[in-house]
Amino acid sequence: MIKYFCNFFNKKGQNEQMVEPVYVTKHSITNQFISKNALKVIKHINTNGYKAYLVGGAVRDILQDIAPKDFDVATDAKPEKIKQLFKNSFLIGRRFRLAHIKFGREVIEVATFRGNCNSFSSKKRIFDSRGLLLRDNVYGNISDDVWRRDFTVNSLYYCPQESMLIDYTGGIKDLAKKQMRVIGDPAQRYAEDPVRMIRAIRYAVKLDFTIEKNSSKAIIANNKLILNIAAERLFIEVVKTFYGGFGLKSFNKMHEYGFINLLFPQLSSLLVKNKLYPHAEELISRAMYNTDRRYKEGKSLSNTYLFVVLLWPVVQAEIAVMDKEKGHYMVKVNNAIKNTIETYSAVVAIPKNVFEVIADVWLLQFNMINREKEKVDTLLNNNKFRMAYDFLMLRAQAGEEIHGLASWWHNFYAADNDLRAEMLFKHAERIKQSRAFARKRHSRHKNQVRKVNK
Repeated sequence: MIKYFCNFFNKKGQNEQMVEPVYVTKHSITNQFISKNALKVIKHINTNGYKAYLVGGAVRDILQDIAPKDFDVATDAKPEKIKQLFKNSFLIGRRFRLAHIKFGREVIEVATFRGNCNSFSSKKRIFDSRGLLLRDNVYGNISDDVWRRDFTVNSLYYCPQESMLIDYTGGIKDLAKKQMRVIGDPAQRYAEDPVRMIRAIRYAVKLDFTIEKNSSKAIIANNKLILNIAAERLFIEVVKTFYGGFGLKSFNKMHEYGFINLLFPQLSSLLVKNKLYPHAEELISRAMYNTDRRYKEGKSLSNTYLFVVLLWPVVQAEIAVMDKEKGHYMVKVNNAIKNTIETYSAVVAIPKNVFEVIADVWLLQFNMINREKEKVDTLLNNNKFRMAYDFLMLRAQAGEEIHGLASWWHNFYAADNDLRAEMLFKHAERIKQSRAFARKRHSRHKNQVRKVNK
């Protein structure tokens, strides 16, 4: 069966429905693990004479004893019909029309069964010259739809009424083998949608699976196809991949498959022990570890902070180069930040407002060196201060030579008002003594020069 469906793209006129599905009634899924709203949607669609199933990641995750975050439904009802059946729904998508049904904060995504892959000539199914699928509004039945899904473990359909799993592609066997396998020819499917390569990595890391041999080889051979994807879409995929509770493993696996070099070329060259900024690998590893911990603790995560970290090595490398030139240090810092933003490779689109916050957080790293009372008061009132403070602590953990500065701010942040006032006074006294010493040394030097000149 596997050999058959791995070659089905190349057999024009071949009917995928020839593969008989496996119906499984003994499994670990019960309706108590499924969103009540998803069950409500499926029941309402069925009551109106259509077929509907829970499908995709929710089925996969429940079978792996993982609580699903999203619940997707597949049906033979057209999107327009779903909109009629549910007043709380709206249609989205150009490439493929979907219905989103809102229940407060929860959204149940409902997709109409997609048509079989022999409909290449249809005006509703459009590819570009590279094989990228641009539009796919071709509808079919469940035995068509299953072959349009990305991975076997995501192609299981569950019928809540009959408590039955439907498996066309060997997804249950692949779950047992703990492997991600592309449905169909991997190179063809990656060409249709290169984001599938990143998803293969993300799912494999999340589930602690391996990527099946042919599916893995095709990623290495076709990873440059990711450059065909809209930069805005890649921003979303990168955030999902690194902010899902397994960011450190995902980053390492993305690096292994060559995606860090493609998506962040400026950063990639600094991940080896580069003299311009030798702490890049440790900085990112610690940031990803901390982020994974925050995710598991249910704490909030900032998309901005991710890119503050990922591009900081580039800023530091820029400063190291500029530091050899003449001029005021803070002018060099501002120019380095400006250059990093202006020369950023827009493979992954960073929204303008996000870049503005990133630049502010970077600049605050240098402003935090000046601890005069008026400056400190201004810093504490800055709404970016907390992020800047967290990043300062991260830099110290990564091995940057700022432990004295980080320790002072750590103690100051935890102190009450009286202790803060004392810390500011002591710091001001040290600055006065340091300046007085510098003046004396400068005066001695001038006197020595005068004596020599006489």
